[in-house]
Amino acid sequence: MPGHAPHPAAPFTRAATALWLAAGGLLLFGGCVSAALAAMASTPWELLADSPAVDAMPPDDCSRLRQVHGAAGTAALATSALLVLPAATLLGFGFAVRRGHTKAATSARVLCLIIAVLLGFWTLASLNSGVAALPIVLVQGGLIALLWRAGGLLRADRLQSPYSGAPPTTPAPAAGRTDNDPWDAML
Repeated sequence: MPGHAPHPAAPFTRAATALWLAAGGLLLFGGCVSAALAAMASTPWELLADSPAVDAMPPDDCSRLRQVHGAAGTAALATSALLVLPAATLLGFGFAVRRGHTKAATSARVLCLIIAVLLGFWTLASLNSGVAALPIVLVQGGLIALLWRAGGLLRADRLQSPYSGAPPTTPAPAAGRTDNDPWDAML
């Protein structure tokens, strides 16, 4: 409302909400991909090979499918480790950030950066798979943007409330952004 001071915890609430949204997206995407790979790994190869769709495939594609089937169990565990475990960590960081812990905000920002970089590499590798991987690439790109935004909201100078009584660690930029922070370059 005009004339009212913003709530001192508002920056922490916004950052925690961004963390929870990013964690939810990672959990959903990682859970779906891991479950699909685990289902493929648990299906016997003979059952897949007897399928009419596999019979109609060229021999090169059939051998590639067999390789994917053999590695699906390991890929399910790797996907789970890459997406689901960090997402659970981000959920926990979200609760700590919501309560105003700036060290948790710094740790969450570093974790967001690491996950965004790893997802970026995975997205580039997925682009080599052709048009069939386009939906996965779009979801990964959205998750990278969400993680990047959460990292931008976790900056220390954005979490400083002007009503907390503590001096800000860095001077507040005039337009709300600085040109020397790589997080803001993409926002």
